[in-house]
Amino acid sequence: MRNVRAWRNFTLGLAATGLIGGCTLFTEDMAQILQVKNPVIEARKKIMRGLGGNMKLIKTALQAGGGVGPLRQIKWRADDIAKLARKIPPAFEKQTLGGKTTATLKIWQTKTEFDQIAGNLVLSAQLLASAAADGDISGVKNGVKTVGANCGKCHKAYRVKKKKKKKK
Repeated sequence: MRNVRAWRNFTLGLAATGLIGGCTLFTEDMAQILQVKNPVIEARKKIMRGLGGNMKLIKTALQAGGGVGPLRQIKWRADDIAKLARKIPPAFEKQTLGGKTTATLKIWQTKTEFDQIAGNLVLSAQLLASAAADGDISGVKNGVKTVGANCGKCHKAYRVKKKKKKKK
């Protein structure tokens, strides 16, 4: 009788493990099919939105002129871009395309180059922050162009191309 109970408990445990494992796989597959928000992709989007938001604020501060306030804002925003850019390679460690994303498979196929572009973004943001701290308007303008170019490299190579809207 004891052996029967032991085998029954073992079998139930094994079945429960299989069921839980199957549900986990099922949820990831369903997330891809239903385009449910994937936490990994949402974390990536948060980084990218932060980068874009900081670039917009830098451009606004640059248009305001070269006073102490705008240059301080540019430095802070550039420092934040460098901080966020450091998070890009780890955010793309796991190949996840399930859900709503504009990332392409090329990221993981050429991960070294992708990580290098992120590294270049960190360096260019640090140079921009340094130029802003020094009050070097010319350096700031060049730095903004360089940071933007590094963002563009990644968008061009690793993001799904946006569909052009047809004019009626």
